Amino acid sequence: MEGAGNWLGLLKWSLAQTSDGTVPSEITPMTEEDKKWLEQVMRECVKDEPKRMNEIMGIFVKMLEEGLTEDKSEEVIELLDELQFMVEQVDMAGVFAKFGGFQCLLGLVESENLTAEARAMAGSTLAALSQNNLEVQEIVFKSGMLDRLAKVYIKSESVLLCNKVLYAISCSIRNHAAAEEYFVLHFAEATLPKAIAAASVVDSNSEAAAGTEALTSRALFLCNALVMSDFTNHARVQKLSALVLPVCLEYLKHESINLRETTQNLLTAIEKHKGPDHAPLMIM
Repeated sequence: MEGAGNWLGLLKWSLAQTSDGTVPSEITPMTEEDKKWLEQVMRECVKDEPKRMNEIMGIFVKMLEEGLTEDKSEEVIELLDELQFMVEQVDMAGVFAKFGGFQCLLGLVESENLTAEARAMAGSTLAALSQNNLEVQEIVFKSGMLDRLAKVYIKSESVLLCNKVLYAISCSIRNHAAAEEYFVLHFAEATLPKAIAAASVVDSNSEAAAGTEALTSRALFLCNALVMSDFTNHARVQKLSALVLPVCLEYLKHESINLRETTQNLLTAIEKHKGPDHAPLMIM
C-alpha cells in the first residue's frame, strides 16, 4: 500500500516516545508549537522505507557497475546494516524482492574484491529476506540463486563467509518443497559434510573455534530440518544419513553443549524417519 513505509516508520517513532504505563500520562490538546514539531519529525525522522530501500539498491547497482574495491567494504556494511533492519519486516522483504534487490545482494556476495565481512553481511541480509517467507523463497528458487550461493560456498575458504552463505541457503529452502529437494539432490554432498566437519579440525581453544562451531551447528540444524521436513522422504533421509553420519558422530562427546544437543537431535530425527526395515543406529 502506498505510504505504508511512512506509517511503519511513524509507528516505530511513536512507540519509542510512548510511556511504558508505569506512570500516569497527562493528555492535553496539541499546541501550534507541538503541531509544527510533529510535522518536522514527519519530514526529518520518519523514513519512507520503500523509497530508502530503492535508494540503497541504486547505490549498490552503481557500485557493481563501476567495479567494487576493498575500500568500499565499510560503506557496503553500513548500508547493509540499514537495509537488514528494514527487510526483517515481511512486507518490506516482499517489496525489496519485487524491486529486484536480490541481484544486487548476490552481486555483493559474489564479489571477491570485497572483504569477507562485507560479503558475509550481504549473505546475512539475503537470509533475513528469505526466512519464513514463501513468496521470497519462490523468487530465489525460480531465479537460480541457489546455484550461485552454492558456488560461492564451495569456492570460499572463509569460515565466516561460508557460515553466512549457508545461512542464506538454509533460509531460502526450508519449508519450500521444491527448493529443499533441489538442494538435497544437487548441493548437499558438496556443502554439508564440509561444514559439519569444520569444528572437528580446529582446536576448541583456538580463536577460530567459535566460527567453525557456528558453521558446524548451522549445517547440523539444516540437515535436521531437511530430515524432519513435511516434504521429506525415505530417499532423502538415506542420502543425508550417508553424507553426515561419518562426520558428526564424534560431536556426541564434544565439549560444546550446543554441538552435542544438535547432533543428538539430528540422530534422533534420522532414526525416526529411517523406517521399520532398517536397523537402528549404533551410537557408542
